[in-house]
Amino acid sequence: MDKKQQLLLTWSGLIFVITFCVGVWFVAGLVPPHSPGASATEIAAFYQSHPGRIRTGLLITMFAATMWIPWAAVFSAQLKCMRQPTLADVQFGCGIATSCFVILPVMVWWAAAFRHDRDPEILLMFNDFAYLTFVGMVPAAFIQISCIGFAVLSDGSASPIFPRWVGYYNLWTALLTLTGGFCTYFKVGPFAWNGWIAFWLPMVVYGIWYPLMFVLVRRAIRSADSIEHEIGLGAGLSQQAQI
Repeated sequence: MDKKQQLLLTWSGLIFVITFCVGVWFVAGLVPPHSPGASATEIAAFYQSHPGRIRTGLLITMFAATMWIPWAAVFSAQLKCMRQPTLADVQFGCGIATSCFVILPVMVWWAAAFRHDRDPEILLMFNDFAYLTFVGMVPAAFIQISCIGFAVLSDGSASPIFPRWVGYYNLWTALLTLTGGFCTYFKVGPFAWNGWIAFWLPMVVYGIWYPLMFVLVRRAIRSADSIEHEIGLGAGLSQQAQI
């Protein structure tokens, strides 16, 4: 992948974070999540109160979810530079899966807002399906970020693309995202889909991971350009000396 393309595509990570927050949080109002213990009547009242705004916010979120794919493509290119093609392919595949796991609950919320005059029990089922998928479907992201961590730790070159601590940081990030999977067992408390362990901990972890990796990846791409430039100069000087 061309270096200029990589630098351009790194912005997809920040675009995802910004448009995701705008869409699902500030416009649709689906984040912070409703309580899993909310009644069918309460859930129906939410969807019936401002269905147009919910649908608009989800449309924005749908576009945000696609930004995960070019973001994964940049990491795939970097992992291939580390001579880790298998991890690069797995990481990219899981990046696509993660994007789909964001789009799926968006589509379910969309359907609930589109037919907001349905029976409240049906809207409650749609709402449960969406939040359980949104918070609990963490395996793809776990594998994706783990691949990045293992690739960094496996980079035995003299000039590694990333510092070694980045590998450990990604592995810890991957582990902390797994807490969302516990939401299927609890309707109240920290492990519920609106709890601080199942929801807020991964949200904070991702909130730190995205801008940090954005900076590190761009630095790695630019460092590669500098190294290639120095190699080119060295080769040119060597040829001149031979002449």
